[in-house]
Amino acid sequence: MQIAYDTLKPKYLKKMDEINRFRMERDEAHSEAKELRNKVEKLQDDLARNGQMKSLDPRWKKDKLLSELDSIDDRIQTSALDHVEERKLLEERRKLIRRNDDWLEERKQANPELAEYVQARRDMSRLYQSGNRAHQDMIQTLEKSASSRKKFNQTRKDLRDAKTQLEAAGRLMEESEQAISYWARRKENGIGEIEPDPMLKNPKFHIHNLGEKAQRIREGNTSAAGRRRKKRNRKKTTEVEEE
Repeated sequence: MQIAYDTLKPKYLKKMDEINRFRMERDEAHSEAKELRNKVEKLQDDLARNGQMKSLDPRWKKDKLLSELDSIDDRIQTSALDHVEERKLLEERRKLIRRNDDWLEERKQANPELAEYVQARRDMSRLYQSGNRAHQDMIQTLEKSASSRKKFNQTRKDLRDAKTQLEAAGRLMEESEQAISYWARRKENGIGEIEPDPMLKNPKFHIHNLGEKAQRIREGNTSAAGRRRKKRNRKKTTEVEEE
């Protein structure tokens, strides 16, 4: 099992590095794109107040591109989506970005005085495209490596379980060996007081004085087994009385 784990681990780590790299690229690109989207919205509001948006695009009030991008971003970040749903949202965003690019193409020469606004939308589009590519690559890597990652995770779990069982068996064996050693000493030294074996760092099984317990019983005290038996009998008596 250890050999299988050691064989699978490098491939697993390599795939996880790829997945994390794509995730980081996606998150960074979309974070920057979101900042630019906010900037575009502010510039658009400023242009609208000055009456320049109408000359830039007479249909701008009907353009829901920015709000639609915002909605998609929110759904991707806050919803538990499977890969199929993620791909649908990425395709929706790709179409929106394409619409934005078409809009920029129409206006890049016609409105030089609005260069900052147009450039901000262009940069936003580029970042969203970069983030989408990284997201698609991440999903593809997740899907292609699903079987090998599952196999590695199961092997890792099995190995941990086996090690836990082995450690437990080792502890039991140690305690058993100590018990055997203890009773061998008892056979040799009798029931009087004896000290733990000095060679043992952490003795698990040791009774200093067997004779002391025997003496207490001879004096009329109840043994531990007897006390447990009395407790069970009292419980049974109580149950019968309640009936």
